[in-house]
Amino acid sequence: MYVKQCKTLNNIMIKTHISFMRMCGMRVAKFFTPKRLIAIFVICALVLGSGLVFYKLVLEQSVERLKIEHVLSVARFPERQIFPLPQNFQFKAEQEQKEKLIQKDESSSKTESLTQEHEDEFMLRMERRMKERRKLLKEKCEELGLPDKTEKRVRFVLSRPYNLTYCFVPKAGCTNWKKVILLLNNYVSSYEELAKFHHDHIHGIVAKQYRTDTVGFPKNTDHHLKMIVVRDPYDRLLSSYNDKLGPHSDGSRPQYHTTSEKIHNNYQSPTAIKQPALATFEEFINYLTQGTNSINTGTVNNHWTTYNSICQPCALKYDVISHLETIDEDARYVMKLINAPKRISFPTGYGKSGSSSTSLEKILKTYKHLESSLIEKLYETYRSDFELFGYNGSLLSQ
Repeated sequence: MYVKQCKTLNNIMIKTHISFMRMCGMRVAKFFTPKRLIAIFVICALVLGSGLVFYKLVLEQSVERLKIEHVLSVARFPERQIFPLPQNFQFKAEQEQKEKLIQKDESSSKTESLTQEHEDEFMLRMERRMKERRKLLKEKCEELGLPDKTEKRVRFVLSRPYNLTYCFVPKAGCTNWKKVILLLNNYVSSYEELAKFHHDHIHGIVAKQYRTDTVGFPKNTDHHLKMIVVRDPYDRLLSSYNDKLGPHSDGSRPQYHTTSEKIHNNYQSPTAIKQPALATFEEFINYLTQGTNSINTGTVNNHWTTYNSICQPCALKYDVISHLETIDEDARYVMKLINAPKRISFPTGYGKSGSSSTSLEKILKTYKHLESSLIEKLYETYRSDFELFGYNGSLLSQ
């Protein structure tokens, strides 16, 4: 059979050779002998086959990259899908990624390092997290009847070189994010250089050079990534008291010692002896829950006012809703979205895996000394902070 096929191929080549000789003349045709024609045919077939295989591989990689880039583009601009894919194409891409992640979760141990996770898988997982947080925020804004428009001015910090707009909440990692802003904006070149700056100096530089107060998002930031960072309200209030109002272990006066003394005078027990002193934590909570604090101590301080008052999250659509409890992953996600240099990362200082510095044990130990009725009043005062961002306000059940 094989011999017969070879003879047939040889006969075809001979006939082709004769025809070619008649057409092109003897001199040219003599060069293209049957053997040479067979060799040329085989080489062309091999080149064509290799080209098709290479084209298929490149096409598959391009399609896979297109799927990933589409999902990441939705992460950055959820309201604006510049190149929407067909519905079945998106669904297939998401299903494939979902199946891969499920398989990975089943095969990996709980102690697997975050750095071992593939970058694309990490970004897709983070986008699902942000999508869930945005969805919860929208639902709770409607449920609580919070306005979706505002005329109130909001403070933002900008990194125009990297298209980042950040609404900063005091006592929710804002100092470290301001350090990142200084690096992104090339005010300093390293964290070693930043270490020479005093805490207040960092806030002063950012306020003077990179902060803007506007109704709605600042001008020319439509293409920016919009970010807000929040923290468990119980944790944030305790941190605010310890840092700004309460006694310090080194004997130094807290920054807002005058406010602290006023709170103490207005909210201490009626039977207590009237004397200058800093407010206790219980007096601070009474001050927050009785609704007359702005009259007694001046304007309400952003270190303990609500998230809705500071950043207007029901009226302004943020792309990234970061929690201090997951700040390591959230910050890594943001850095990837804005294409920040690898040398710039979110500073450490919030415990392992980015958790806040105040432990749950310490929070419970502090709050358990308060009357349950006072804790209930505190929850109602900060109800929007708990519900908008999915925090558990049930201290009494823990």
